[in-house]
Amino acid sequence: MSNLNEFLSVFLSYRTARLEFLNYIGCVESNRDPLAETSEHLVALLTGGELVKNRVQKGYDVVGSDVC
Repeated sequence: MSNLNEFLSVFLSYRTARLEFLNYIGCVESNRDPLAETSEHLVALLTGGELVKNRVQKGYDVVGSDVC
C-alpha cells in the first residue's frame, strides 16, 4: 500500500459500493459498520423475523413473527 492514488481509488470504490448496499437495505443514513447492518438483515431474512423499530435496541435486533 505505497501508492496514494491507488489507495484513494480503491477507497472510492469501497465507499460507492457501501452506499449502494446501505441504500438497498434501507439504511442510507447509517454510519455503522456495514457488517453489523448486513448481519441484522441477513438474520431477519433467514429466520423470517423483523428488525426492531428502534435501531439502538439493547440486547436484540430481530424479533420473530410470533412477537411482532
